[in-house]
Amino acid sequence: MTNPKNESLNKMSSQNLPVEVQSSPNSAMTLIDKAIALKLDPDSLEKLYNLHEKISDRWEKHQFHNAVDAFQEECPVIPKSKNVSFVTRSGQKVEYAYAPLELVENTIRPVLHRHGLSYTFDSTVREGLIIVTCTLRHVDGHEISASFSAPVDKRDNQSISDAQKHGAALTYAMRQALKQVLGLPIADPDMDGADWDVVDEGQAANIQALIEEIGLDKSPNRMAKFLAHFKIDSIEDLKAGQYREAVLLLQKARARS
Repeated sequence: MTNPKNESLNKMSSQNLPVEVQSSPNSAMTLIDKAIALKLDPDSLEKLYNLHEKISDRWEKHQFHNAVDAFQEECPVIPKSKNVSFVTRSGQKVEYAYAPLELVENTIRPVLHRHGLSYTFDSTVREGLIIVTCTLRHVDGHEISASFSAPVDKRDNQSISDAQKHGAALTYAMRQALKQVLGLPIADPDMDGADWDVVDEGQAANIQALIEEIGLDKSPNRMAKFLAHFKIDSIEDLKAGQYREAVLLLQKARARS
């Protein structure tokens, strides 16, 4: 004779669940309540709870991706409104524009909140690099993270304190990590049609500062080997994906000098 409780459990298996139940954690909890009312054995209840966790996880990811898609569709393009211009010790003039973190946050927060999204930052320092992780969360529970590292400027500059240098690197890494995790559309009126696979001006300036600090620019052979390692003719040709490796190589060279 068929056990009515087992028959009820079989009907509640994931293969037999209606589509609306398979995609809704609340509906899955209703099934668990029914199972408890039927006084099913602990093993059967555990199977239902595991099913509920799988449904909840799938639901949270679905809601998260829908929210991010809606955010990206609605978020306005953020202009690079702040200009930077300076001359390196070798006499090279560096100019670039960027969107300040305050402008980015003021632009995106209202849109994020409308879609149940929020973010937080965590940071650490390792081998002279400030590493910032930005975590994007949705009200239903799912989250993703992106990290970005930036070197602290070690050049002698009496007009800028060590704390200010640390703060500048931290802010830069925060801005880049936030851009990555959200896929932010940031316009650059001076870079239309540029190859976005290469490092930006800020990253190139950081690399150049490290090169000058260890005197690599004063050794043509060493400089040529550095460029040959990355198969490039100049720092501006460095690929964005090679940025971290380049920084680490220069940091190691500085430690040996």
